[in-house]
Amino acid sequence: MKTNDEVPKARVVSPYFISSDKETTANDDARKARNSSRRDVVETRVVSPYFQKDGDKGAKNPEPTRKRRKQNDAVLLPSRVVSPYFVRSGIDQVAEKKKKKQEEGNLEDVLRRYAYKPIKEENEEEEEESKSKLKSKSKGKGKKIVEKRRKEKRILEKERKEGEKTKRKDVLNAAQKRDEAYKRKTGGDGDDDDDNKWKPPPSEIRLLQHDHFHDPWRVLVICILLNRTSGSQTRRIISEFFSLCPNAKAATEVAPEQILKIIRTLGLHHKRAVMIQRFSREYLGQNWTHVTQLHGIGKYAADAYAIFCTGKWERVNPTDHMLNYYWEFLRSIRHTL
Repeated sequence: MKTNDEVPKARVVSPYFISSDKETTANDDARKARNSSRRDVVETRVVSPYFQKDGDKGAKNPEPTRKRRKQNDAVLLPSRVVSPYFVRSGIDQVAEKKKKKQEEGNLEDVLRRYAYKPIKEENEEEEEESKSKLKSKSKGKGKKIVEKRRKEKRILEKERKEGEKTKRKDVLNAAQKRDEAYKRKTGGDGDDDDDNKWKPPPSEIRLLQHDHFHDPWRVLVICILLNRTSGSQTRRIISEFFSLCPNAKAATEVAPEQILKIIRTLGLHHKRAVMIQRFSREYLGQNWTHVTQLHGIGKYAADAYAIFCTGKWERVNPTDHMLNYYWEFLRSIRHTL
């Protein structure tokens, strides 16, 4: 037998959800009617007149298939109308093309910088860059550089001209060689009596030629020995040489080896020995009228001959510094001569 405790309690429902049996049946019938009407009636899709054909405008078209949709897109769609805001002019297009080209050019320059290049090409490019930099820097300083270069050229030209003048002074021309100052003096070995009694006055600077002015041959030989040699070296061997060869005839008869031993310390001893003997033979001959015609006699020896032998020192202009000293001394005392 069930107790009161075992009997379940009834569920309490809100009166809001409680409906009568009539209302429930009515609602069920209405729901069924709606469902049946939806199944029977198929609503046709309404298409926009924008996508309709000319003959089908205003009619309800069925839903288009995929193939038909493609055809409509390809054939029936009108041209696309674009807002003038997005329309670009031809000038803008040209400008954009130029920008693209510039960008491409910049990219090419960047790639060239980092691309592999041989050493020669790199050096050439560096030289070109340095030249361009120098040109840009030298625009302001270009005039100064040009002026400096011109001055240097002028100085070099002056030095060259002066050197040519000195060379010309050291060499006698044909007219100078026939000057009276270089004329043959009588009274030497094999010559007639001497009419010229010139005696050079002594000076503070004692030259070797002054000690032997009485013999023109000795004066000329001393000049041959002094050529490209210092006076102190020649002074050491001059007495020994003249003891071996006191005159021109003795110099032609002596063996060349004996002359070589004496003048060896002067340098160019082979050339000097041959020159002295040939000069001595020509000096003893009667075919010369001026001392400049003899072998081995240049301007230095000819000027010394005019100063110490003939006394025509005023007609010469010596270039040797030692002869110049004595020549200036003669000019200073010319009123007493």
